Amino acid sequence: MLPSSATTATWWYKLKIYYLKNSGFAVKMERALLVFDYYRLSPEDGGFEDGVVPRGALSDFERVYFFVSHKHADHFNKGIYELDANPNTRYIVALGTPKNSEPEKRTAMKEGDSYSDGYISVYAGGSTDMGVSFVVDAEGKRLFHAGDLNCWHWTQEWSEAEELNERGIFTDALERLKPHAQNIDAAFFPVDPRMKGAYDDGAREFVRKFRPRLFVPMHCQNEYAVTDKFKNEQESGSMKVFAYHSRGESMEFD
Repeated sequence: MLPSSATTATWWYKLKIYYLKNSGFAVKMERALLVFDYYRLSPEDGGFEDGVVPRGALSDFERVYFFVSHKHADHFNKGIYELDANPNTRYIVALGTPKNSEPEKRTAMKEGDSYSDGYISVYAGGSTDMGVSFVVDAEGKRLFHAGDLNCWHWTQEWSEAEELNERGIFTDALERLKPHAQNIDAAFFPVDPRMKGAYDDGAREFVRKFRPRLFVPMHCQNEYAVTDKFKNEQESGSMKVFAYHSRGESMEFD
């Protein structure tokens, strides 16, 4: 949903995406800042180029939204609740995420829930671990952040039956998501090399089904070579891949 003041306008601008750590990203839109799964808040004097959301920059935006897909320590830090320097700050979090002291600024969601404030619209998709994934519509763009939605298959630890079951659970989650997540501009999705073997087949299945214009690998466990590998194997004329190699790297995308 577009802001009421711009419903008849065409939004044409470049997103700027900063890699913060693990599954954390900051997305600068034309007017708003969206921050996903931000947990590594140091150094305190850092800026976006250091992988930090600087408190002093928050007032530069009309609105600021913090998203938390779940409460795992590599996705959530309660310190984000102190980053409310902008009066139009909203925390959109998975149900079960620890609360802040100002409940009027916080919206907790489970799979199937929706939120809209006239500026953004959010749909909470499912996860194959904890929490939710997010479909976010804002300023004419659609973003998807998977949280821990992935085809988790620990081949060296699981039986064949367990692995097949988990693959089915993942495919079912994508099918439930599909009606709500067409025409994705930018998708943030796990590519976790700890699974060994075909560790990126969940990402590949997601790409086949949803065909985002930009794919951003995440949850890479600091093994940034996997972002290059995914880019080399999957980037095409219709889908770009953001291959980053260190915290604070950025990419512009329109």
